[in-house]
Amino acid sequence: MNNGKYVIFIKNMVCPQCILVVRQSLLQLGCTVQAVELGHAVINKPQDAILQQITERLKEVGFDLLISEEARTVEKVKILLIRLLYFNTTIKWVDSYSEYLELFMQVEYEKLDKQFLSECECSIHEYFNTLRFERAKELISYKTLSVRCIVEELGYGSYEELSLDFEQRLKMDIKSYSDLDYNYRVSLDKIIYG
Repeated sequence: MNNGKYVIFIKNMVCPQCILVVRQSLLQLGCTVQAVELGHAVINKPQDAILQQITERLKEVGFDLLISEEARTVEKVKILLIRLLYFNTTIKWVDSYSEYLELFMQVEYEKLDKQFLSECECSIHEYFNTLRFERAKELISYKTLSVRCIVEELGYGSYEELSLDFEQRLKMDIKSYSDLDYNYRVSLDKIIYG
């Protein structure tokens, strides 16, 4: 908190529409919103009474406040991985998502992974693989990119690696999934909910 700014850390913000919903919710409560990004919002310092209203309103629209530093760290990791897989337009792929996380978090990967495991009961690696698989399912359902392009875009080692993922997770091959009338996907905020 400085110069009257107050940062609220928010769980389950996973897309640009989440930013719009949070901004609108805060404005409806009379907050002066300075910025809203995935995972947090900056507002003018609210009175204590309005903080409870913010908490309640955000819960109504599917979000939650993050109080502990550990929970904030885990949410930052999730957001960085979502940005990498869903919104990355500057880097085609990174050599290692662990290096990517270390670069942006300025914390050793092992420490991040330990916190993540403690909060979510899964490793960052497990979360990343599930997130990447959901992104692959989404891209396949759009039918605008070849599977080979999807493999390259998401950093799978090979077509076979993605194909094996489909067999193990869905008990079907990629073509069978693509041919389905309804391609079920898990929403980003429900992937290993922690």
